[in-house]
Amino acid sequence: MKKIFYCTIPLLFLLLFSGCSSTKEKFTVHLIEDEMFDTVIQFIQYAEDEEEFEKNTEIIKNEFSYYHRLFDKYKDYPGVANIKTINDAAGKAPVPVEQPVIDLLLFAKEMHEKTEGKNNIALGAVLKVWHNYREMYGDPEEYDENNTDSKIPDLNELESLRTHTDLSKLIIDDQSNTVYIEDPLMSIDVGGVAKGYATELVAKKLEASGATDFAVNAGGNVRVSGHSYGSDGKMRSWNTGIQDPFVSTNPSVANIHITSGSLVSSGNYQRYYWHDGKKYSHIIDNDTLYPAFLYAQVSIYHKDSGTADYLSTELFLLPVDEGRKLAEKFDAEVLWMEMDGTIHKTSDFFEIREK
Repeated sequence: MKKIFYCTIPLLFLLLFSGCSSTKEKFTVHLIEDEMFDTVIQFIQYAEDEEEFEKNTEIIKNEFSYYHRLFDKYKDYPGVANIKTINDAAGKAPVPVEQPVIDLLLFAKEMHEKTEGKNNIALGAVLKVWHNYREMYGDPEEYDENNTDSKIPDLNELESLRTHTDLSKLIIDDQSNTVYIEDPLMSIDVGGVAKGYATELVAKKLEASGATDFAVNAGGNVRVSGHSYGSDGKMRSWNTGIQDPFVSTNPSVANIHITSGSLVSSGNYQRYYWHDGKKYSHIIDNDTLYPAFLYAQVSIYHKDSGTADYLSTELFLLPVDEGRKLAEKFDAEVLWMEMDGTIHKTSDFFEIREK
């Protein structure tokens, strides 16, 4: 499936922008393709002409499709050794992979060591169980918050899988470019970092090709570069909105203004199901093996989209006080929204971030 929509008028898709420039034209495209992280990719650029914009749109399409195939844990692709290939070979043999896979896994392991270890890419066996339950009971037409027929995984089943979530069993050989999972019952899941990591790589590819003044929104992973422009032709920061996790018709609950870096949100409003009046999200705590119920949403600003994506999952699973310490350590700004709508934020969250 492939649909591409072009326009040169302001649109709202989690990003709120000012009017068109008198010197650069504003172009917007929404890309909906199966092999682009199964999400809508929005690309906006203030470009000199349509030819420049179309060239950069092709970079967006090719790069996201490339990383989607490499980081996919569900599907095989001809001639591609990806996360699924690594999982299928667990306990059997090392898998030769391309450098981006090595780099992503090393990044995830490094972040695991530098944080509280809540976001664990070796949690694949546990996440698969929760995924299966969401598939069974996640239909909103059949199972809402008042339905009593849904079920949750048995704790004994989850605990039996805990021994197969040891990240030290993931052996990455950066010299020979191979990855090996020593435990045959372990699998890796990079869902808590891959999309943001890929978004950063795509943005850097665009910048290296000479692209300026653009924003990429990969399903809520927003990465901007340069500026937007007002109707008066003056440069302005990008006005980036945060989706309301409680009311889908409300465009945003907060905005921040940035001219570089990334804004990423994790929440309980996209992949979840109801059980006994409680919403069980897809974000699973490495310690409890159950979803977290602290927040409806956590939003992270960081200069690097991969770091922002990783931290958005990590901080979703930590109390605010512990999250603040991590935010300071990584020079990140954070907004937490509790289940009752109470908001906490770091002191500079709404400040403009200049290059």
